[in-house]
Amino acid sequence: MDNKFSIIGNNRNICLQISAAMLNNDKCCSVHIAEKNGLDGLISEQFDILSNGRIILVFRNEELKDVTEVFYRRGFFVLSIFPWDTHRFDDNKAAESVIMIDNKNPRLDYVEIEVSRGCNLNCKGCNEFSNLLDKSSFGDLESTKRDLLRLKDLFWGIGKIRLMGGEPLMNPDFPEFVKATREIFPDCDLRLLSNGILIPKLSREDLQMVKECNCSFDISVYPPVKKMLKRIKKRLDENGVPYTLSLKNSYFFKSLLKEPLRSPVESFNNCLFTHCHGINDGYLSACTNQMYAYRLNEAFGLNFPTEDKIDLSSTELDGWAINRVFSQPHEFCRYCGQGMVPYRWETCPAHKAKAEDWLIEPTFLNVKVAPLVQKMLKNPAKWLRSKIRKPRTERR
Repeated sequence: MDNKFSIIGNNRNICLQISAAMLNNDKCCSVHIAEKNGLDGLISEQFDILSNGRIILVFRNEELKDVTEVFYRRGFFVLSIFPWDTHRFDDNKAAESVIMIDNKNPRLDYVEIEVSRGCNLNCKGCNEFSNLLDKSSFGDLESTKRDLLRLKDLFWGIGKIRLMGGEPLMNPDFPEFVKATREIFPDCDLRLLSNGILIPKLSREDLQMVKECNCSFDISVYPPVKKMLKRIKKRLDENGVPYTLSLKNSYFFKSLLKEPLRSPVESFNNCLFTHCHGINDGYLSACTNQMYAYRLNEAFGLNFPTEDKIDLSSTELDGWAINRVFSQPHEFCRYCGQGMVPYRWETCPAHKAKAEDWLIEPTFLNVKVAPLVQKMLKNPAKWLRSKIRKPRTERR
């Protein structure tokens, strides 16, 4: 059985490359080219063959959650995967390039990890409220490892993990966060979300660690970053580190309400960020607003709910149940506007910050017009964001 492989995927060249590497190692391989919507038929046709050998799934990273669930429903629990758009196949290390998974558990689509709480820009209305915090306050590496290992008990993998802040590069241990995350979740599309200002000062050793861990940078191009872009790109290009650039951000958006809505449904359905789950200090949340809203409460005496998250140490939910919970509106959605309200980007340190920097004023335009505009633009905005943040091997 260990010598028989069925390679199933939607990238013919990569499937054939993996097959050739396996044949060179005296493995018997069959290759099946299929899109994810044709997998049920393929499994029915090839059930006996698939049941008597190992299966390698070769799909885009973001497709693997749905693909593996098709195999779960048909009773295939021991699988190997290769995310061809975010990982590179090494012919000389074929066995190490494909990733074995326990398909009894599901996959989580996305997680954000706070590497540094403070930031060197202090953007007004920061989504993580970092401009309210001490610049020298960092995430705890050992706590993050524990959280990731607990997630590994619940999920076979995570589609995308973003190491964030604040500004993550302010934490001198950020390479250790990269290394630990890659070791625990080898399947993930791993990114460092940074404003890029500190990149020209990074050592070659730190940049090589990022590269060797198959991690890339997502650079947010705020106004102060624009004049540094050439230096940032040159430093990354010299060290072979992949990166993406956001659109030039001259505007931020308010999204929070001081008074809750009667129902969370419309805000959830209209949200551009329903997948932005976060982990921190033993907790998993459906979105980072609900994870960190306590910072607004402490700074301005507000009353956003803070219990709407999962305690990883005591939860009785398994990964399947958590995914179901995250696919539905939750209590904190009542405190999110149905349409985000733009304002011009500027810096704002803690002593100048006001609650109104985050709170939507209940005017006719904000309450009636903004939700209609966001509903109309939601799908185009998500499409544009996926193109800008496209995995790096697809961009080449």
